[in-house]
Amino acid sequence: GTPVEQASACYALGNTYLSNGKPELAEECFAGTIAICAENNTQALLAMALVNLGVALQRLGRVDESVECFETARRTFRALNNRPGEAFVLDNKAATLAAAKRNDQAEAAWSEALQVFDTITAPSFARLREQGREDILDKLGRFYKATGQKHKLGAIQKSGRNS
Repeated sequence: GTPVEQASACYALGNTYLSNGKPELAEECFAGTIAICAENNTQALLAMALVNLGVALQRLGRVDESVECFETARRTFRALNNRPGEAFVLDNKAATLAAAKRNDQAEAAWSEALQVFDTITAPSFARLREQGREDILDKLGRFYKATGQKHKLGAIQKSGRNS
């Protein structure tokens, strides 16, 4: 098929491997997708493949490489002016950092995701913004409870009311 069809098929196969607990095979597929996208200037799929490669690398215990993928995906989403995609990347980055017990970095990434959602001002995206903020605030709340930082819960509850 066309390069876009090849990249889409490779991406779908990577997702299948990822959901079936085979991150090493998913890594190969996402790397192939990224190569095809880079050669053919397919930015939207490139950004998603980078996110999922980051997830695969996290599952393989390669946290620093995973974070690099997330940062590249974020830059790609930012270049596409895709704020929800950027917030999605930050959420994945935060979850990866939290799992690696890099608590300060995880908190910073979730806080950045909230800031990105706050930049979504178009009335047609109000529901998306509010649902995204609510999801991130919920994750921050669970994170604070799990890491013994309950004293920070009041600040995020106040932030949720002020949005």
